[in-house]
Amino acid sequence: SYYYNANDGTFVVEWYDSRQWPEDGTYETFQVVFNDRDFPTPPPFLPYDENTRIPFQYADVNDLGNATVGIESPDEEAGIQILYFDADGDGSYAPTASTITDGSAILFYVPRGKVQGHVELGEPGAVDITVSSPYGDIIVPANGNYSIDVEPGIFELVFSAPGYETRDLRFDVNEYQTVNANNVVLDKFYTPQDVTYTDLGGSFLINWTAPGGGVVDQFIGYYRVYRDGIVASLQQTTSWTDNDPPADPDYWVTAIFAAGCESDSSLHAIPGLLADVSETDLLPQEFEIGEAYPNPFNPSTSIRIALPDPSSVKVAVFDILGREVIRLANGEMMTAGYHTLNWNAAGQASGVYFLQVEAGPEKAVRKLVLLK
Repeated sequence: SYYYNANDGTFVVEWYDSRQWPEDGTYETFQVVFNDRDFPTPPPFLPYDENTRIPFQYADVNDLGNATVGIESPDEEAGIQILYFDADGDGSYAPTASTITDGSAILFYVPRGKVQGHVELGEPGAVDITVSSPYGDIIVPANGNYSIDVEPGIFELVFSAPGYETRDLRFDVNEYQTVNANNVVLDKFYTPQDVTYTDLGGSFLINWTAPGGGVVDQFIGYYRVYRDGIVASLQQTTSWTDNDPPADPDYWVTAIFAAGCESDSSLHAIPGLLADVSETDLLPQEFEIGEAYPNPFNPSTSIRIALPDPSSVKVAVFDILGREVIRLANGEMMTAGYHTLNWNAAGQASGVYFLQVEAGPEKAVRKLVLLK
């Protein structure tokens, strides 16, 4: 017989006075209890991680010499054996197993621990944080909390975000232990500064300065120079001469950090500046959003915003049906100048999306194509 308890999500299968074969007059009464994975409240008699626990409950036990007790995987490749029927008919218990008698119970379970905490960006940014473990990746909002169920033992979590450093943390978790790993901070990978180019008559000299902002110890001193969206050179100095430029080239420069991580690209290279040009002259003269790069993309893309004045900025991404998918900025004040927004679309379906930027009275939209 079987019984489902809708109050606690348990499903009980019972063998009542079940006759052993080929013995006549030998009967057993026992139950196996399963738990509904989708039930919102765990059964009160089962502790942490109830969905990986299967109890066997024995009310009336007679001759088990002809019985085999245990569990195994559907492919019969793995299992746990308590009692095994052997040729002598006297049964053989596993070395660590107790004898099954009236009123006995056996609990099969997967041992679990938990790692939880808080992770944030060292400098605010409109990107999500990826927390990677041997059990897969989870996406955490910037300045968000995470929680991962793990098997007991030693393992690593990797925290990463586009344009920020990658942090590897190792944990030793015991069964039923909850390890709190708070204050995980990812420092920003600052971009190269003051990228300019000078027309030398048939070639271009591109110059820049080292990444600005805070100091990140993972910077390894290499730069990638992009020409029209394609890597044109890898440099250890802060200049490069393009001796075979196409017509009207566009240049960007990125900084390379440990483990192959790369900063956001610099501002679009501008013609070489004279010494008497003021900082005010370098500010955008009008509101503008650039084209997303890369586009099409998978899974991340970046887009630049030019703000001539300090502005309250709202940025949202919509699908083709007009439904909001994510909000990258929600009224934050941004200084006058150039800003880069990143969108990591991991978990989103391939298709067309629209990024809308509002800065005070200004509004603009860009089309994005996600290809997986």
